[in-house]
Amino acid sequence: MKISIIDVQKKGENESLNTWFDFKKNRFFCPSLSAPILASKLSDYELEFIDQKVDRKDVLCDLALISFKTNAIYEAKQLACQLQDRGIDVLVGGMHVSLEYKDFLHLSSSIFIGEAEDTITQWHNDWLNKTAKKTYKAAKLVDLKAQCIPRFDILDSSKYAFHSIQTSRGCSIGCDFCPTKIFFGGVFRTKTITQVIDEIECVLRIEKKPILFTDDIFGAGDRDFIKTLLSIFKTMNFPYMIISDFEVLDNVLIDEFAASGCIAICLNMPGTCTNKEKSMVNYIQSVGIDIWGYFMFGFEEQDKTVFNRVIDFVNETEMKATSLTVLSPFPNTPLSLKLNKEDRIVMDNYSLYDQTHAVHIPAKMKYTDLLDGYNFVKVELNKRNGFHNYSQELYKKLNEKWNIRM
Repeated sequence: MKISIIDVQKKGENESLNTWFDFKKNRFFCPSLSAPILASKLSDYELEFIDQKVDRKDVLCDLALISFKTNAIYEAKQLACQLQDRGIDVLVGGMHVSLEYKDFLHLSSSIFIGEAEDTITQWHNDWLNKTAKKTYKAAKLVDLKAQCIPRFDILDSSKYAFHSIQTSRGCSIGCDFCPTKIFFGGVFRTKTITQVIDEIECVLRIEKKPILFTDDIFGAGDRDFIKTLLSIFKTMNFPYMIISDFEVLDNVLIDEFAASGCIAICLNMPGTCTNKEKSMVNYIQSVGIDIWGYFMFGFEEQDKTVFNRVIDFVNETEMKATSLTVLSPFPNTPLSLKLNKEDRIVMDNYSLYDQTHAVHIPAKMKYTDLLDGYNFVKVELNKRNGFHNYSQELYKKLNEKWNIRM
């Protein structure tokens, strides 16, 4: 039996994807990890991964596993319907379906709600016994320490600039707009040190190129765990990038990152742009680590002064790259429920829920303030926005320091 794992993407103009694509090298920034993880649970079958970010080839299989983000819901529905018409079994899972799944009850054989490592195994056993259920909901958080290495080999590595690896999952912060806590749980979980090192060695055997650690906060912000990892990274000699937060970092830890191969840190930026934040950004850059500032607009506490404040902050710190996004109130998150109740969602077309379209009215701004301010920031910081602008400088650094040619 052949199984296709499909990451469905929105068709047509897709700004949220374009900023992460290097059109000169025809590489997307990095792959999703859901497909390699699922593939590790289904290794008895012929497997194929179709990532529509980089490949829209025809689906030719006996069973399809579909996942998608909220902005691709209409494409996912269309694909599921087409596959069913061709007699192909369809399974659906992922972040959006875990928030809102009823639209897919008639478009799939089974639906997976929450993390799928355990439930895909339950489904497989039921399917073999011809007793597969309509819905499978994760009863508990996945034990990351019990998981095998993802099947990185099903990815076409040539399509991505970075490898993706995850050292931890979850988030204890619980921002009201973010589905991470709902999907991955309200506590941080880490893999073992050995697991992380084994995965690094695995992907570097596939292709020598940088690794993005995709954790919302690298190493769950656990200093002892992070320091142990970095001490081993120093002996492995590979370039990597992390995602982190001001609350986790200090000069001592930053020095350890710099000494162990960290080439860039994607920093979650709240838009406060304080002197303390500026000092931290300047220090990180002074030790040779590039800053990728991740800014989001449209929070309840922000007013329209945030736009010029961010522009000044980015220009004064001269950070190498930014991601400029606008808040999307994803369905059934606490913020979405609140905004719906207060009639502050102005667009319910989910194809616009991609964090590049203003779809709600913040508490301290008019809708036009958010829309115009966001567009203004994108124009002013255009040359620093997105991977496509940063990639050439990154490749130069990889070539000169790491002898990696991309």
